[in-house]
Amino acid sequence: MQNLTQTGIVELDRTLGGGIPEGTLTLAYGGPGVGKSLFGMQFLKTGLDSGGPCAYHLFDRPYPWLVRYLKAFGLDAEAAIEEGHLWALQSFPHFFPFPKLKGVAYFPYAQLQEVREYFAKKAPKRLVVGDLYASTLGLFPGRELEEWLAWLNNLAFFAGTNVLILLSGQEGSQEFDKFRQALEKYAQNVFVFRQIEEKREMRVVKVEGMAHPMDWLNIGITPSGIKIKTR
Repeated sequence: MQNLTQTGIVELDRTLGGGIPEGTLTLAYGGPGVGKSLFGMQFLKTGLDSGGPCAYHLFDRPYPWLVRYLKAFGLDAEAAIEEGHLWALQSFPHFFPFPKLKGVAYFPYAQLQEVREYFAKKAPKRLVVGDLYASTLGLFPGRELEEWLAWLNNLAFFAGTNVLILLSGQEGSQEFDKFRQALEKYAQNVFVFRQIEEKREMRVVKVEGMAHPMDWLNIGITPSGIKIKTR
């Protein structure tokens, strides 16, 4: 029987029979403010609570954001880095000089060969990547994105790393759908988030080894993270 990895959302893990398959690539996508980043935080925190090591590759905002976000949910990212349980990578495209902070690995934007070499040595138990936008992905040269996704898939399979990619955007946009489909081609697990007026929902589009898709789940944002509401 394949080992399972908890997502950190208790009710979702129960629905999935314990979590997602270990050593798989997961894609979570949806518009801004629907819960994707929080899903990534819970996924990361659950891994750190079990001993790590974990990593977060930031693309859309600077590293101090990650520190603040994790602290809001009771996790000291700086202490986790100091203790060797968390590795933080930064590929955020700064447009002015900025201080490089201790404990953060900085890499050139959209040049991922060095990133691949870094993870090949580290092989974290969990890796969260994001948030990615169509505008971000459009900056990758040539086949670099395709090669990177194939490499992430291999990292998951051969190193047993649980990879979670966060993709931000709305279905129906030609540019977004192009990249969503490219990522879905490599992902064994796919979750989609949406918001209709004040109501947030998530859906299991697919999980390796399980019947899918599943019905939309009503979710709420709480101080301890995402909770699935009963209907």
